[in-house]
Amino acid sequence: MCYGDVSFREIPGGRRNLRPRHLDFARARAGAYNPGTPAVTAGDQRRSAAIPAARARQTPRTRRPEAALARPFLKWAGGKQQLAAELVARAPRSIETYYEPFVGGGAMFFALLADPALAPKRAALNDLNRDLITVYEVVRDDVDALVARLEALQGPYLAADAEERSVQYYAERQRQPEGSVDLAARFIFLNKTCFNGLYRVNRQGVFNVPHGKYRQPRILDAPNLRAASAALAGVRLTHVDFEAALATPKQGDFVYLDPPFEPLSATSSFTGYTEGSFSRTEQRRLKLAADDLTE
Repeated sequence: MCYGDVSFREIPGGRRNLRPRHLDFARARAGAYNPGTPAVTAGDQRRSAAIPAARARQTPRTRRPEAALARPFLKWAGGKQQLAAELVARAPRSIETYYEPFVGGGAMFFALLADPALAPKRAALNDLNRDLITVYEVVRDDVDALVARLEALQGPYLAADAEERSVQYYAERQRQPEGSVDLAARFIFLNKTCFNGLYRVNRQGVFNVPHGKYRQPRILDAPNLRAASAALAGVRLTHVDFEAALATPKQGDFVYLDPPFEPLSATSSFTGYTEGSFSRTEQRRLKLAADDLTE
């Protein structure tokens, strides 16, 4: 998978937008954009229908000190944790609201919060993966219950032999979660024990990554989950199309775009983050949405 480099563009009124030079990504829904029709029409329609409540400005909240210690709590394909220091060095020195329409593992968000002097006053994180956003919501709102549930999953798994671990993994993968806390715990358990920490679903939206067979996976990292909970306090979390997520940035805000890029070859293709497929149609639509921010 090609991750491309990133560059800043000045946004009129003082905003800056960090965006990839390569706009070949990987996920979307067919037919959402018609190349023969002016894209601004689709964008305007989407914006007019976008959640009106999202336009309300959030009240800045004082974050607890442990928020600066938070790191991504999920493995994520294409995550930028190793590049975070370079990216943060190119970020604005003062951010009113931070927008990330493709949050994934949230490496950039957590890296910004690691330095209180750079931390945005507000943040709005979005992803088209509904289960992923539920995990973020549970970490933010119900971290103690999540820790308890992960303890119940981690203990038997680490005590089991290889065959028993495989049985537990596939039983969890097949099981339907009961409630948001159970969903979040199952999501993290599978993320930490599946092959390469991948998140992939089939056309029916069913997670289908095989068992990873690690010797001592750290399924539960309670201190980091609690630090992440502090970091996410007051953060707006949404599960909408990226155009809707980009409907509200204003002067002084910072938008970071890190969508999956198009594979270098057919054999390296990995596009199963959601049950839909992301075509070049969506790549063009995102390019136009990014251009819209700079006008």
